[in-house]
Formats: sequence, structure tokens, C-alpha cells
Amino acid sequence: CMMGLGSDFKNKLDKILDNRNIHCTCIITPRVFSQGSYGGYEAPTIVSGSNSTINCVPAEYFGSKMLIKEMGNVNAGNVKLIIKGDVTIDRYYQVTWQSEIFDIEEIKPVVLNNVTVAKIIILSKDTR
Repeated sequence: CMMGLGSDFKNKLDKILDNRNIHCTCIITPRVFSQGSYGGYEAPTIVSGSNSTINCVPAEYFGSKMLIKEMGNVNAGNVKLIIKGDVTIDRYYQVTWQSEIFDIEEIKPVVLNNVTVAKIIILSKDTR
């Protein structure tokens, strides 16, 4: 059954992400940007939601096992982390990893047979 392949792969990735000897953690913080007062003439305000600590693995851990080499410019200081496919996250979240704060530049779902097995989040230094 081909559908089982996606589920099996997701289970294997989840085991890696749950393995204390392999994973690290990062803190994700949702942010809401509200339009500035007076029709947007004032600076927008940023309201942060509740932090969540999630497991992650630097993409380099997987090396060539997944097609991630061309996702993000490593020379530009981008950090690529792999997180579980069922984590709720969007581009406006802030990520704290190894005591540094990052913005999310891009989120790339890794889909196998209609199952989101993982998400690759490409981070850049705080730009918002």
C-alpha cells in the first residue's frame, strides 16, 4: 500500500525528532502584526502569542538522505531546521534556537503520498 509509505516515513522521522540523543529544541512564538493607528500611518504593533517548545533537528543531520541541499542559502547565514509535519507554524512565527532569535523565511513541507512527513523551516536573522 503506497499510502502506508508516507505514514511509515513520518513515523521514522518522528522517532528521530523524539530521540533525546539526536534532537534539540527550539521555541516557536506566534506573532500578530496589527495595522498602525490612523489608517496605517503609525508603526504597526507586534503582539506575541504563547511560546511553545518543540523538537527539531538541523537539516544537515539528514545530509543527502532528503532533498534539502538546495533549500536556502547557507552562505547567507540561513539555518534550516526539520520539525514534525503536524506542528502548526506560519511565516510570522518567531523561532528561538540556540539562544538566537530568528524569523521564518520559508516553510517547506516534505510530502510523501499525501502525508506531510515533516516541515523544513528556513530561518533568517530577525528582520521584522
